[in-house]
Amino acid sequence: MKDRENLSELGLGALREKERSLRESLFTLRMDHAANKLKDHRSIRRTRRELAKVLTFVNQKNKPA
Repeated sequence: MKDRENLSELGLGALREKERSLRESLFTLRMDHAANKLKDHRSIRRTRRELAKVLTFVNQKNKPA
């Protein structure tokens, strides 16, 4: 719940930056997983879910009132 409060306070630019960062992180995690270098495979799921939360807030802020 605390994450949602923090995300709702961010502006659209900050959310876009967080989205870009999470996408890069997810790419790196997938490459590490494919190369059998990933220790914690659950980190892929956590990153995907965090990205979904960010995208939800981006879509809400883009909606016309």
